[in-house]
Amino acid sequence: MAQPKFAVGEIVILQSKRFPELNGEYPVVDVLAPGESARVDGVPLVNDQGGFGYNLGCRAVGHSGWWCESALRKRHQPGEYSWKDLKTILQLPVSRKELARLDREVA
Repeated sequence: MAQPKFAVGEIVILQSKRFPELNGEYPVVDVLAPGESARVDGVPLVNDQGGFGYNLGCRAVGHSGWWCESALRKRHQPGEYSWKDLKTILQLPVSRKELARLDREVA
């Protein structure tokens, strides 16, 4: 069986075409495997999509609150260098002394 792309507690980015007002970052509250069921407002919901379903705790009128993987994106960690540092690194030639200074500041 395949593994879910996102874990409970992980912060993900929601990019919904149908509900763009909900687009943003949310923690994953629950994961529903294919064929599993859950209760939404007392009504059983069966995941028959063939992929994992994710509850983010955000709902819209006419939506159960469960989202498919195609509507979610991984949140990337910030880079280790600032924009100023990157510009310095990309200018040629960059001295070894300058690179060593940047590495010390990052560490």
